[in-house]
Formats: sequence, C-alpha cells, structure tokens
Amino acid sequence: MLLLLLPLPALAGSLSLEVGEPDLAADGVAIGAMPGRVFVAQALDVIEVDPATGEVLGSWPARAGQLAPFSIDGTAAVALCTPSGVELLRPDSPVDTGAEPTVGMADGSCGAVAADDDVLVAAVAGTLLRWEWVEGERQPPIDLALDLETPRLAVLGDDVAALSQGEATLHLHDGTGWSSLVLDAEAADVAIADDDDGPTAWASLPGTEALQSPLGTLSLVWPPGLLAASDVEGDGIGALTIGRLETGGLSAMGTDFDGALYLEQPLSSRGLDAADLDGDGCDDHVVMDRLGTVRVIWTRGCNPVLAVATDHDLPDRVEEGERLSGQASLVDDPGVGGTWELTVIRGAELASCTTEGSRIRCDVLDDGELAVLASWVSDDGTAAGGFEHAITLENVAPTLEDSGGPAGQLLAGAVTVSGPTAQRLVARDPGDDTVTFDLQGSLPDWFSISSDGRLQADPDGPGSWSGNLTLRDEDGGASVLYFTLESTVPASKTPVETAGDCGCSGVHPAGAPFVALLVGILGLRRRRS
Repeated sequence: MLLLLLPLPALAGSLSLEVGEPDLAADGVAIGAMPGRVFVAQALDVIEVDPATGEVLGSWPARAGQLAPFSIDGTAAVALCTPSGVELLRPDSPVDTGAEPTVGMADGSCGAVAADDDVLVAAVAGTLLRWEWVEGERQPPIDLALDLETPRLAVLGDDVAALSQGEATLHLHDGTGWSSLVLDAEAADVAIADDDDGPTAWASLPGTEALQSPLGTLSLVWPPGLLAASDVEGDGIGALTIGRLETGGLSAMGTDFDGALYLEQPLSSRGLDAADLDGDGCDDHVVMDRLGTVRVIWTRGCNPVLAVATDHDLPDRVEEGERLSGQASLVDDPGVGGTWELTVIRGAELASCTTEGSRIRCDVLDDGELAVLASWVSDDGTAAGGFEHAITLENVAPTLEDSGGPAGQLLAGAVTVSGPTAQRLVARDPGDDTVTFDLQGSLPDWFSISSDGRLQADPDGPGSWSGNLTLRDEDGGASVLYFTLESTVPASKTPVETAGDCGCSGVHPAGAPFVALLVGILGLRRRRS
C-alpha cells in the first residue's frame, strides 16, 4: 500500500478537488455512491439524486442508518441498514411487474453494512453475515463468527475489514479466517485499499493524527476521521480518501496526487463515499456535513492512464567540474511505443545540460542540488510513468596553478629566494568561485602573499623558515600548501671599527705626515711661479 503525504509530479495532468453545485440534499441521514449514481437516506425514505443537477430521480420508503450501493451482476443495488434489519433495494426493478423494490435480507438491529460487486456484508443483531451473488443468484449467507462493538465495515472482494470501535480493534478476514490488530487508540472508520501488494485495511486514529493497519502506522499532519477507498487517478491503484470530522477537511491521497480542501461545516460520521460519478475514469466523492447537507466533490483535470514502472542509472552525487550522464528506462515493456522527456526542474544554473530522448548529460559548473524530472508517455496516451531524481553537486576546493617560479616551488613544498622576487599567483576553482589566499607561519617580514595572490620577497640575509598557504573559495572549500622558505642572500657588509679618531674627516692618523709634506711641496711651487 503506497500512500504519499506529498505529491509527486502529476504525469497524467493536474488533478484538483472542486465542490459541486447545487447541493444534492439538505436533510440527509446517510449517503452512498456507485458509478454514476448517488443515494441519500432521509428521515423516512431513500432517494436517488442526479449528482450533476441535484434532481431527485427516485424515492423509496425506508429508514436507513447506513447505505451501501453496489452492483449485482451489472445492475444497481443498495443495501439498507435499518433499525429492524437489512434490506436490499433494487432501484431499477420494473414497476409494471409488481415486484417489490426492497427485499428483506436479515432481521434484527443493523449496526453496519458494506458492499462490493456481488458481495454484501452486514452486522446484524451481534452477527456478522456475508452474502454473495453468483451470476445474479444470491447464495446462502455465511456467518463470519465475529462479535463487534459499535462496528464499521469495509469489503473488497473476499476481504472483509471490521472495526470494533468500542474495543479499538481492527479485524481482517481474507476469505479463510480472521486476523486481528489492537489499535493504538480508538478509531473512527475503516477502509480497504487495493494496490500491487493486495488489499490492505486501514483504520483512522483521529486522536493520534494517524492511520493504522497491519502494515504499520502512517503519520498525518492533521487528525483524520472518515475513510473511503478511492481511485482519484483512474489508474487502478487503490488509494484512500480521508475526511476530517472536526474541521470538514477532505484529502484524496494517491500514488502521485494529494489534493485537499476544507468545507464550511464538519462532516457527519456517515458522510463520505467515493465513486466515478461523471464517467471520466476517476473517482469523485459524496460528502455530508453535520447539518445533513449533501454535496459532490468533483475530481477535475482527470486523464486516467496506466501507470508504468520506471528506472534510471543517474548518479546520486557528482563533483563540480565533472560531467554527469544517465539514462531513464522502463522496468517492463508496456507493449506500446512512447516518448521520454527529461527536464531539469531545480538547479539549472548549476550545470550545462543537454537531453536526447531518455538520456541526459550535464557539465557541472557549481555546487548545490540538481533535480531531474523524467516522464514517459505512450504514443496513444494510455500509459505513463516517470520519476524525480535529485543529484548532489559537491564543492571542490581550489588549487594553485603551476606557473613556474615561486608558484611551482610552493607546490613542491620548498621555496628558495636569492634576491628580490615578485609573482602573481593564480588559483583554479572548478566552480569558478572567487578564491582568497591566506599566508600563515613563522615567516620573515620581507616575504608576503596578499589575499588576492600577489607574492613579494626582498630578502636581506640568509635563513630558513616554514609556513603554509590556504586557498579558500567562497563556498568554504579550502586547500592548504605547507612549505619551507630559504634565503641564499649573503649577510650584509658592515664598516670596520677604527682605533681612534683624528678629527680629519675620516683620514687615518698614520697618514698625517704625508699630507703635511704634500701641502708644503704644493706651496713651494706656487711661490716659484
């Protein structure tokens, strides 16, 4: 049983729920629906109402507390649960034959009734009875041997679900025997939904905002109340319609549809049924509020198709800068041709993608999430399938480009300088992010790298040091280069210390006599001249 609280892509169209006009009745006691037909129990009679116009099409005297319309050998029948027993209404019986339109099925107070094609189950005077019709002939009733306290019933083929409300117990009969499930809380209603795994019974637990069945507990985001088996998509896969007794809310839950609306009044405890009323292949709903007003909730935008299973080989994670590719496929051959359509529905700015049929290829430009919606529709429109797949695009840390010189030495882990040096470092980032440089370590003042990658060095002497350089992109990805720094520049020459100071502008005292002799010779030459 597959029930989703969130809608998947609607492959067959966009479905919605719409309150119909006019009201079908204003003083209902119980309601029931079958394909194309709606029946309403009033205080003293049962009427058939045109679901589109509200026109009364027929009336029969009866005091029914519950109704269960169904088909007997292709003709309409309505099981009436009355204070005095179970009656079978045949609304299409010819009047001119004199045949009674209602037939007694069992005597005794009727507590609940449910029906499916050619099958009727009723709780009568503490006994649970099951009738079956074979080629239109009613077979003797079978006593299912189960005592129920304030029961609610659901039936689907050979399977019977019985809810004992007072005992908070769900019973399921599979045609051979009973199995029971004690519920976590008192339940309000029961229904059987059918899917690929077979029929499954569900009970609503309004106090705990949950549904419970032998499959487990399904948590909801609001308190449920009434349940009805339904097929809002027309794909033959069973679903549930859930009514909220206190708020008048209604939700139809299917495999790829979740529609919801709120009514003006809270729902009656006998106020929900589902059937295809307009012949479009998808179930509509009949509801009754606590004032007795009966309305049709139409399923609009219905285009029923056969749901086909799909698969794919798309990856779950890809790094930015890489190329991803994948293909969608059908699990089984549907027997008809069809067309795939693949679309990027989230993260289109993060990758450059091309699609061809069932294939998709993308060059990943940045990190984030990329979501692909794939749909397959048969050429004749009778079958469809698809999926949504999210791919995580992972960030990749930036790297330093080897442009020779100090950049190459940084990558090698050993930088050697022998004189003034300058270079603009270049970072490479697969996501084309802005990259900042951060220099750390025990390094001399004459060596620096700015945040935008400008390296400068002007050594003033020999020595060895160690440091690290971090390259960080704007998404937080970082890479670290650890390196040693060595300067081969010789030590600077310093002035020689003198033994004294002659005050001769830096001339050594030992040279003073020679200076005096030179001055005397120059003076003698000037006199002779």
